[in-house]
Amino acid sequence: MGNLEQGRLVWAELPDKTGQFLKDRPAVILTKTDEIVSGKQFVVAAVTSKFADPIPPYQVPLPWAPEGQCVTGLKMACVADSTWLVAITEDSIRRLGGVVPPGPMLAIMALVTKN
Repeated sequence: MGNLEQGRLVWAELPDKTGQFLKDRPAVILTKTDEIVSGKQFVVAAVTSKFADPIPPYQVPLPWAPEGQCVTGLKMACVADSTWLVAITEDSIRRLGGVVPPGPMLAIMALVTKN
C-alpha cells in the first residue's frame, strides 16, 4: 500500500483503549516516513470522536469539515489521542485518509515524546 507517511490518516482495525475490542478506526501514522517498511510494524495514534469539553491535554483536535472537504478528510470533530498508541502493519489498513497539517502533527508528536 503506497502513500504511507508520517502524518497520514489511515483507517485500520485497532483495539479500543482497553486493548480489547477491535474496530475499524481512524489513526495518525507517527512513525517517520523513512522508517515505514513493508511487512514491519509502525506506530499510530488512534483518532476518536469521543472526547471531553474542554479537550484533555493529551488529545489534539484535528481539522474536519461536514463533507470531509479538508486536508484530513474527516467529517466530524475528532481528536488524536497521544496515550492511545498502537503498533500495526500495512495489512491492518482498510483505507487511506488525508494528512494531518504540520501544526497539529507537531503538537501530537510533542505529546507522544513527552509521555
